[in-house]
Amino acid sequence: MAMARRSTGPNPRIGLWGYHGSANLGNEATVRAAREGLARSFPDATFVGFAINPRASATLHRFPAFPLKRGTGAAWVIPDTTERAGEGAVAGSRERLKQLLEKMPAVDRFVRPAAAFLLEAGFLFRAWQALRDVDLMVVTGMGPLCDAWGGPSNFPYTLLKWSLLCRLRGIPWIVLSSGAGPLSAKSSRLFLRTSLRLASYASVRDEGSKRLLASVTNLNDIPVAPDLVWGMEPGEEGRRERRADAPGRTVGLIGLPYRKTGWWENPDEIVYGTYLTVMAEFASILLTSGYRVRLVPTQTRMDPVFIEDLRERLLGQVPGECLERIVLEPVTGWHDVFRQLGDCNAVVTTRLHGAIFAGLLEKPILAISYHPKITFLMESLGLEDWCVPVERVNAKLLWERLQLLVSRSAAVGMTLQDRKRLFRSRLENQYRRLSSLVKNGGGN
Repeated sequence: MAMARRSTGPNPRIGLWGYHGSANLGNEATVRAAREGLARSFPDATFVGFAINPRASATLHRFPAFPLKRGTGAAWVIPDTTERAGEGAVAGSRERLKQLLEKMPAVDRFVRPAAAFLLEAGFLFRAWQALRDVDLMVVTGMGPLCDAWGGPSNFPYTLLKWSLLCRLRGIPWIVLSSGAGPLSAKSSRLFLRTSLRLASYASVRDEGSKRLLASVTNLNDIPVAPDLVWGMEPGEEGRRERRADAPGRTVGLIGLPYRKTGWWENPDEIVYGTYLTVMAEFASILLTSGYRVRLVPTQTRMDPVFIEDLRERLLGQVPGECLERIVLEPVTGWHDVFRQLGDCNAVVTTRLHGAIFAGLLEKPILAISYHPKITFLMESLGLEDWCVPVERVNAKLLWERLQLLVSRSAAVGMTLQDRKRLFRSRLENQYRRLSSLVKNGGGN
């Protein structure tokens, strides 16, 4: 992977590229962690975002943000302001063209592909202009090296076009601690292989991602570095211990609408129904055994769907006095997640960053794995015994594992403390290596 020729000055402008602004608090925490880590290596840097939802990203992260692809905006969004001039005109022209074509279906069949080509060309021109003052582009972790959501035209193509634009601009293209897989289409593999070969530096977040990329892209030298979120500090609310007078024992439950129609790329209502039944039966055991169950969403659009389905199931299964032990509070950002998980004795999660948030707080974690990334995370933590594949999960098994996990809370907490220290050291080494590469204009 060769280093792009542009050199960074003492006050670099760093682009943070990723699927942020999407209501996924794991993604948003990744951007925050990347920004903090890069700021330590580049203390005089300024940051801008390249986001799937630039308005939401600009508001949350307090930096100017540009859309990753057409259809999600057409110009920079500045915090507390409207988009730069031009977006309204572009959006208005697109809408008028769409309305006109709907009236002429025969013409639409021929015109639409040409219109899509012209719109994409226009977006690429605006993206080229947006890169004019950017000195360094960093893909901020997450899991974009896949084609499971939207096929080759989503993540793989979007990565390809931005890496090519950066190369043409002479901007170093950096991929940090990203997740890979699945990769089903040949075109996806080609796009990602090209994008990664254009990178000045690239790393993946687990051994599974490394092996997958080696097998389908022939890239064998990509290093493994922990998920960027391990570099975060939970803050005072997250670090606090549970009050001695807090009522009973509390389990944090982080679920998701796994395979639910309308919320998953490859839906299967039977699979979702089975998952929901298991989670409801497990929650019922907890509630009737005297536990409080704290329902914590880490994806604020998707997870509330699961939470509502779960609560409906519990209404018919659990006595009224037990239902009062369900705790559901608003979540608007990762600080709320840290605060709420800080109130728990243990966390049961089906989300990757749910496990990482709990790990940062050194809380015992019981993970339900629907994707290899969760299995690899738990193995890296030395907690593989507390990871259950979603295909094998049942309420009795979760209850038995949880009881054993809680009985070993002190040992698990020490393990998490050690792994957290190790992961942070590796992340700092990665930031130092990146700083040296960029400042010296070298390659790897």
